[in-house]
Amino acid sequence: MTNLSVLLAWWVFQQHWKDPEIHFTYRRLAEAKGVAYKGDFAKRARRSLVRLAAWGAEMTEKDPNTATERWETIGFLHYVRGHDDPHDREQGAIVASLHRALHDRMLDRRFSLFPLRVYMQLRADLAKELYRFLETQRGFGPDGDYALTITPDVLRTIGCRQVDQRQTRFRLRKACEEIMAADPRYISMTIDKSARCRKSRPMGEEEAAYVLTVKRRRGVRGGAVRPCLPTPGGAGAALSAAS
Repeated sequence: MTNLSVLLAWWVFQQHWKDPEIHFTYRRLAEAKGVAYKGDFAKRARRSLVRLAAWGAEMTEKDPNTATERWETIGFLHYVRGHDDPHDREQGAIVASLHRALHDRMLDRRFSLFPLRVYMQLRADLAKELYRFLETQRGFGPDGDYALTITPDVLRTIGCRQVDQRQTRFRLRKACEEIMAADPRYISMTIDKSARCRKSRPMGEEEAAYVLTVKRRRGVRGGAVRPCLPTPGGAGAALSAAS
């Protein structure tokens, strides 16, 4: 999903927001992702963009006044097209257009920003999804404290298939260590060792639930993470649906 994050960041930083299209080249995509353009990057990027244009997701919105929930399926991209030159593919012009439903939400600013540069430094998919999840939460206290009960639903949200409880906690601890190493604002991230089990209503199976406690600084002066938007033309922040 890194390509989508880059595209959304580019869209935010361009001035003509009513235009759902994002124009770029393979070379620029590689630079934004912080990787070297080499080998078959253009071919792999093209296949990735084609897959991205075919993907969709469920978008759920809750009304705090009525406690009702409204949901709909939403696509990411309406289309992607390009002009590949086999002799100079890295400069090939590409145009991606946001899906109408996603574009409407972008215009309404119903998204939260999180640091894309840190996100792309994370190597494990679980670390990326956990970081994205934490960065878009609004439950941090005034001292930067946040506690999250890790349930099977939360694990599914961050893309973790729970098979073995001990292995899951091990993977979460590794993800926390990776996040703290990449983002200096995260002072501590601990997981309660004693998992408590509860009965799952539909199947009667036991489900584990334990607590992740996070302490995050509000900001680090001169650090790698900057709360403000980067300069136009850069891809320093990504977007996620607002919680």
